Amino acid sequence: MKLGLCLSGGGIKGVAHIGAIKALEEKGIKFDYVSGTSSGSIIATLYACGFTTDEMYKIFTKYAKSIRYIDFENIKRFFKNIFTGRGVRIDGLNSGIKIKKLVREVCMQKGIKNIKQIKMPILIPAVDIYTDELCVFSNNINKEIKSRVNYINDIDIGTAVQASCSYPGIFSPCPFNNKLFVDGGITENLPCKETKKAGANKVLSIVFEDKEPKKCCNNIFEIINKSFSLLCKELARYELDGTDYLLKIKTNRVGLLEKSKMQELYEEGYIQTKKMLQNNILIKLKYMG
Repeated sequence: MKLGLCLSGGGIKGVAHIGAIKALEEKGIKFDYVSGTSSGSIIATLYACGFTTDEMYKIFTKYAKSIRYIDFENIKRFFKNIFTGRGVRIDGLNSGIKIKKLVREVCMQKGIKNIKQIKMPILIPAVDIYTDELCVFSNNINKEIKSRVNYINDIDIGTAVQASCSYPGIFSPCPFNNKLFVDGGITENLPCKETKKAGANKVLSIVFEDKEPKKCCNNIFEIINKSFSLLCKELARYELDGTDYLLKIKTNRVGLLEKSKMQELYEEGYIQTKKMLQNNILIKLKYMG
């Protein structure tokens, strides 16, 4: 039986995926397919390339620093356009280039530049905002299965991850081959169906669930984060159809950029997954409430 691992997006929360994977590996659970959206695509890529969970954590720490970075050239262009009458246009506070460079750099340590060079089947969704089309970057395309999805199997792995991580309003859209990509979470925050279509017999999906709702949004980052989280949560209800096993990691309300919560989130992912495995709570989705 081929087992697939599907990782949802969630910004900084993505580090909890690493803790969960560590607990699963200690139990002897290994995966044959992996997929991930947004920050989940970073973990999926590192897993597929063969990095250990300790290595993943160190790399994800660098990712956390990159998403705190604000591209002031974008801000300067924004105000320049106002004063010159060219129209107000700003496509993101962060260009996303640092994410691409980071992923490219670490994957080159394994001799990998193009997604085709990754041995484990991997799927990374993103959305082309020119056409509203869902695209999946993958090294494992089942051409016999008809799908509404546009599969792309020849792309620099750093570009693929950058595209899936291009969170609207925070990161600039990612251009590639006359397409302009934004965060895959807009339409496919949990790509479990595509993971099954690729060949996985069973799929385990990891998602995040807030323990307590935050009562107010105090700034633009919290508003964007809250709005996008609500969208992803609603989409996940429809996307769970392709999931056989569901792992919900409960987190305190954490913003997209709250790097200070990383260690806590990592430990929560590990501890909660370990408890579920010990108590045999990680069971088939149809038995979950």
